[in-house]
Amino acid sequence: MKYTHKLVDLTEKAEHLSPDEHMGLEDMVFSKITLSDEISEDDGGRMFVMPDGELCHESFIVVEEIKSDSEKLKIVEDLMIDHCNNKYFDLVWYARNADHKKMLKEERYEGLQTLRNLENKYPEEIANLSKDDNWHHGFNSGMLAASRLYLSVIEDGLEAGLEEFPFLDS
Repeated sequence: MKYTHKLVDLTEKAEHLSPDEHMGLEDMVFSKITLSDEISEDDGGRMFVMPDGELCHESFIVVEEIKSDSEKLKIVEDLMIDHCNNKYFDLVWYARNADHKKMLKEERYEGLQTLRNLENKYPEEIANLSKDDNWHHGFNSGMLAASRLYLSVIEDGLEAGLEEFPFLDS
């Protein structure tokens, strides 16, 4: 997929969307997640493919054209940090700590609350972790390692990134 536009803001018309739709768009704006290429333009205006795969009409969103390769690289970096690294860090941490949920006592309330927050934030992914096949935990660990490799290479260079790989501390 070729990224040619980025999501900058919501229009006033977006305020009239359902709360779930509005919140989803708002989350994408705040996390700097990008849009793909526009997919159509007609008398009704342009449509864009959102990062979650849904279509969105330009009357709900403010977009800017991505003009340079360095801007595209920065967008991919933001996406890796916001979506991959944070999400998969959370899921790997959850898998490593969920077995201790019953053992957490009152003095470890924060850990128990963090587990509950992650269960609310990623209900489908957490449900998949409860399966006995370990595939989902392995996938999450691989995504965490890959996103950290990418971010290390961008920040510190290829040699440093490869030296740390796979960095799975959580």
